[in-house]
Amino acid sequence: MVLKRLVAPLCMLALVLSMIGATVANAHELPIVTGADWVASTDRERGAFLLGMATVIELEKQVQGIDPPFADHTLIDTWVKGLSPYTIRELRTMLDQYFVDHPDQMDRPVVEVLWDDIALKQAYKEAKQ
Repeated sequence: MVLKRLVAPLCMLALVLSMIGATVANAHELPIVTGADWVASTDRERGAFLLGMATVIELEKQVQGIDPPFADHTLIDTWVKGLSPYTIRELRTMLDQYFVDHPDQMDRPVVEVLWDDIALKQAYKEAKQ
């Protein structure tokens, strides 16, 4: 059942990456989705991108278990703390607004905006409370 729930979002992520004009990568590089790719995408593609990211983060969290011995060397806990207060729609809206507010940063990777401007800020906010 869990595997069934993971397959569709991962397929959608692959579809999104191919549809938004991601460059062909060699064996050691991943395509980088930038702000320009983001704003050129449909709402459905943006949602699929975020669902794919959430699925990968959740999968990694499950694989690591409750108290992984390498917890100091993983970003998963920060991703989870930083993104869990938001819905996919809220994250999409936040990213949309970011690129409206920062038209000069269209070459910035979307995952970098998610990390620096959303996940880290929220995780640090939680840590201070």
